Amino acid sequence: MRELLTAAAVRAIRYLEGLNERGAAPDPTVVARLAELDIPLPDHPSPADETVALLDSYSAATMAIAGPRFFGFVMGGALPAALAANWLAGSWDQNAALAEVTSLPAKLEDVALRWLRDLLSLPPEKRCWKVRLSKPDPQVGELDGAIERIRDILDPTTQTVFVVGRVNNPDGRLKAGQ
Repeated sequence: MRELLTAAAVRAIRYLEGLNERGAAPDPTVVARLAELDIPLPDHPSPADETVALLDSYSAATMAIAGPRFFGFVMGGALPAALAANWLAGSWDQNAALAEVTSLPAKLEDVALRWLRDLLSLPPEKRCWKVRLSKPDPQVGELDGAIERIRDILDPTTQTVFVVGRVNNPDGRLKAGQ
């Protein structure tokens, strides 16, 4: 594992350090080779180091967004500290929506949310989003709650997102499945 991750880091660093020497646009000769990636699903897994090397061999087909010659849309530009933190967070493989079992990422998300509220001068509520059921269950009545987390992935089949909410339910009127 160490060799694989080190090799990927070396490739990523080489890519970033090379951005000063290349143009911003993807290399058209490498872009022309992208169809080579459209292969049938393999019967067996490929060795991880070969997969990383294969991906790296196409890296010139990327837009040099993090480089000094990119003046297009404001799409990013990975600062070294942000990229390093992203690598670390990726290695933790956590789900920030589950604060009970993944406390660090949930706390970091709360801090980032507070910073965003401070930056945008938003009210100092615990959460930024409040929710009220538009058609409450007649047996339950109206319950106020807050959206705790929203996953940043859209389900392509249902066109829905995973939402974790907290509902004030002091007398237990709301039951699972309602």
